[in-house]
Amino acid sequence: MNNNVGYMQKLGRVRNVGLGTDGIRANMFEEAKLHSSKIQTCGGTLTPNDILRFLQNGNDLLGALLNLKFGKN
Repeated sequence: MNNNVGYMQKLGRVRNVGLGTDGIRANMFEEAKLHSSKIQTCGGTLTPNDILRFLQNGNDLLGALLNLKFGKN
């Protein structure tokens, strides 16, 4: 939102969506809640469960790239 990039209406069709941030002290659950709220105000159709899946996907994708485990698996 800070960079005003908008919302991708077809986000649910993207295969490897990962929710993440470049903030050092970020609270990812707060990021997920904010993202869910933003989707609703933009008329998106994703559910909170979709957002939580994206949050887990971020850990999974990073882990696959670095051959490490992130988050609780």
